[in-house]
Amino acid sequence: MFVGHYAASLALKKVEPKASLGTLFLAVQFVDILFFPFVMLGIERLNIIENFTSSTHFELEYMPYTHSLLATFLWAALIYLLFRTVRSATRRIALVIAIGVMSYWFLDLLVHTPDLPLWSDDSLKL
Repeated sequence: MFVGHYAASLALKKVEPKASLGTLFLAVQFVDILFFPFVMLGIERLNIIENFTSSTHFELEYMPYTHSLLATFLWAALIYLLFRTVRSATRRIALVIAIGVMSYWFLDLLVHTPDLPLWSDDSLKL
């Protein structure tokens, strides 16, 4: 699963060679970087079930703040704004990094069980 995310960062590096590959690696994992602290703080929830799927023991129960499509777009927009203002990155670099953040949801859609909400936990899950 992670190799797909890192592959996206390598592809984005080819699109914008001036973007830091390390930053792109963080961008494509940004959702999970937020998810696990959110779980530890009780904001989002997961259950550990042995052999839940062939690749993970995690049943992702409640995660609208990190893994919903709406949240993905909001996090990507926030990252774009931070890179444009705080880091003074060019529009192109900031956009490539934001696309890296957004790529996470779309790549997870290919491998997750139907647990990715569109906007809230009550919405359709893909």
